[in-house]
Amino acid sequence: MPVYAQVAASLQEHHPDVYPGIGQNDLWIAAVAVQAGLPLLTRNRRHFGKIDRLSLHVLDF
Repeated sequence: MPVYAQVAASLQEHHPDVYPGIGQNDLWIAAVAVQAGLPLLTRNRRHFGKIDRLSLHVLDF
């Protein structure tokens, strides 16, 4: 259970008021990646690129 609490705390930090235009699901995905210290592989640079603590790897194809 502690992992879920950590992810929830990280999600609060990335609340939509801080990053407008990013959906709740994308915020959860980003929060999990940030909390785990893992890079996020995505094609959605527009949303995830706004989160400064997120290590982002954009797939271009």
